[in-house]
Amino acid sequence: MDAITLINSWHDFYLGLAAAAATLVGLLFIAVSLNIDVISDKSNHLRVLASGTLTSFVFLLIYAFLFLIPGQGTSIGISLIITAAVGLLNILRQAQTTVRNPAYKSTANQGSAYIARQLFWRFIITSIGYASVVVIGILALIGYLDALYWLVGIFITLLITALITAWELLLAVGRDKREGNATRL
Repeated sequence: MDAITLINSWHDFYLGLAAAAATLVGLLFIAVSLNIDVISDKSNHLRVLASGTLTSFVFLLIYAFLFLIPGQGTSIGISLIITAAVGLLNILRQAQTTVRNPAYKSTANQGSAYIARQLFWRFIITSIGYASVVVIGILALIGYLDALYWLVGIFITLLITALITAWELLLAVGRDKREGNATRL
């Protein structure tokens, strides 16, 4: 099977991925706008978490759009490499910003297991996902098209990590609002 036929055969999968990612971006916008008072503070770790969650969904949307472009062959590898490299640099920048943020460090009272879980899902798994997409992009460029099948698992994993991060964001916003309201009483 040639590259164009292979990529076109996954049209429905990538259409579904685009729909899911776009829907989740919209829901995230609604959740953030309803809680903008809690998230808007620049020193707040929730702003970084919201930004990172949004970025994860947007990258999935971009990946889906790349595969929905008709007539692409092995050149999809170039798009995958560039997009994944940007995603990897972005997630590393977010990790650095998060770890240095004093507000994030103050969440240590929730225990090291909480912080370890956050670091694992938000940064380690996501970084491995982006790095894997770079490798698959290279393999696609050299003509090893079977590697494109591996993207399904990677994109589903990236979607799950973004969902976990979105859930953690909602829980953290609720916790911050509850603590903020308790101190105001």
